Amino acid sequence: MTAALPTVLFVDDEERILRSLRMLFRGRCEFLSTTSGHQAIDWVREKRVHVVVSDQRMPEISGVAVLREVARHSPSTMRVLLTGYADLEAVTSSVNDGEIFRFVEKPWDAQSLVGIVDQAATIAMREFDAPRDRVFAYIADIENVEIVFKDGVGFDSPKILESVKARYGQY
Repeated sequence: MTAALPTVLFVDDEERILRSLRMLFRGRCEFLSTTSGHQAIDWVREKRVHVVVSDQRMPEISGVAVLREVARHSPSTMRVLLTGYADLEAVTSSVNDGEIFRFVEKPWDAQSLVGIVDQAATIAMREFDAPRDRVFAYIADIENVEIVFKDGVGFDSPKILESVKARYGQY
């Protein structure tokens, strides 16, 4: 069984940049791309995206603003900012606020960018799996436990387990 590829979303208002990135990341990830920062935010709301790589300077919304919204809607998604300009104040602020995992200057070094995205994807995949792993650990802890509250109401762990298993699958 092969491991699932991470989903990486690239956001840039220049189609040629997106084409270059598609070639660079071919076979390394599920590649999504858009020229719209707002579309990127919508996609992150709708599906699991492990990494978002966004250009800083775009006409409708800045990369920092896109990544800020991504962080708000999907904290486990890792965020990388591409910038061709020395907009250090915005970049520094976003890095300090935890909104950006790394920033990469254009033109980028291909090996370095691939390494950064791979590292971000590894972290994100672990982060996305962590809540499920915590649920399963909790299930293992309560599997044979029955709790009685002060008012005498019992806690039926088998029914809770059935509900959790129906929702999350067998652990």
